Amino acid sequence: WAPVYDFIGLDHVYTTLWFACLLAVFLLILVMSTIEQISVAKKKTFGKGAPAGAPAFRTSAGKESVEKVLKRSGYICTRRDGSSGRFVKHPWGYWGNVLLHLGIVLITGASLMIALTESRGLLHLVQDETYLPGNPWVVEVTGVFSERFILPVTVRLDDVRAEYWETDDIKDLATIVSITDVTGTTVQYDLGINRMVDEYGLRIYQGRRFGDAFYVLLSGENGKEYSSILLIEKPRKRDRPNYGNFFIEGIPYMVKAKYYADTEKKTLEAINPLLVMRLVQSEQSIAEISKVEQGEGRLTMKLTEKENVYAEVSLTKGEQKPFGPYNAELVHVAPWSEVIFIKSTGMAGIFAGFLIIMMGVSFTYFLPPREIFTQQTAQGYALSWKATKFNRFYEDEFKKISESLEERRES
Repeated sequence: WAPVYDFIGLDHVYTTLWFACLLAVFLLILVMSTIEQISVAKKKTFGKGAPAGAPAFRTSAGKESVEKVLKRSGYICTRRDGSSGRFVKHPWGYWGNVLLHLGIVLITGASLMIALTESRGLLHLVQDETYLPGNPWVVEVTGVFSERFILPVTVRLDDVRAEYWETDDIKDLATIVSITDVTGTTVQYDLGINRMVDEYGLRIYQGRRFGDAFYVLLSGENGKEYSSILLIEKPRKRDRPNYGNFFIEGIPYMVKAKYYADTEKKTLEAINPLLVMRLVQSEQSIAEISKVEQGEGRLTMKLTEKENVYAEVSLTKGEQKPFGPYNAELVHVAPWSEVIFIKSTGMAGIFAGFLIIMMGVSFTYFLPPREIFTQQTAQGYALSWKATKFNRFYEDEFKKISESLEERRES
């Protein structure tokens, strides 16, 4: 299934061509729906639409008096037809659905722009390590129309500071980076939980992964040296290790490593970690048939891979010890952290879209229109009233208007 998985892009759905096409179809449908909603809102705002069976009363007051009372009550004239008129309080409430659709259109359009043009890069930086523009990423994801993501700045990791609660849960995590732009100006930034940097046309986040980097030097009997930097995530508990598997170029073994944050296992904030390494020779040709079942002409076999542990060593910073056919030295230990860089166009459109959606919802539910229809009669005016939502909640509003006009209710 791996080729299918790769072809469909299930590891980066948001930046695949088929997802962009899907967004484009949704966008077209939403635009058509929004146009229809605009037409409906215009009819509701400026249409005639006299209510049938709505509360009504008659008054002998003149046109100026009627309109003055309605205006004072917040009603706006939206239509006149000779001797009749239509007055609406909060007519913008009719446009709540339009704003809702416009917000969704904006979000979908911005998402499409992001899917087509966004670039994301992830780095694992070790303290004092400098990343230069054009160097390879640990993970790089680009949009359909994006080219290779090259940073316009140079980044150096200065420090990683983690604080813990007594339960060993993370209290705060800060990643200190220095960024140098093309003019040579260097600025230091403090990344952390809910602390991102929005500069240089980039959004820079602290990733969730961090730990310690172990600079290991293996010396063979022939004097040849093999060096590697083992990046292992920070243990979750002070008395438990975290693990990593590594292949060092030139060595016919896999190195299985684990480390405790503190040699004495008393804290996660210590600067004297304990590294334990094993040389493992994986024998893929050796397998045990642990379970055999026969049924309907089929054999079901569960295979387990054997591993031969060739050597093991425990090291603290600066120590040297024999390690199988090698001499192992833990030269240096430094913190490392995950940093994420995003170059994106359209994110502001998504936030603006959500703001417009909230406005649409507010207009619809908190500012429902109320309508009064006036009809001139021989004795004065007949007025009828209705609310588009929550009719009983706003009934008193109509009563106050009728009292102001010294109404005479219909029988």
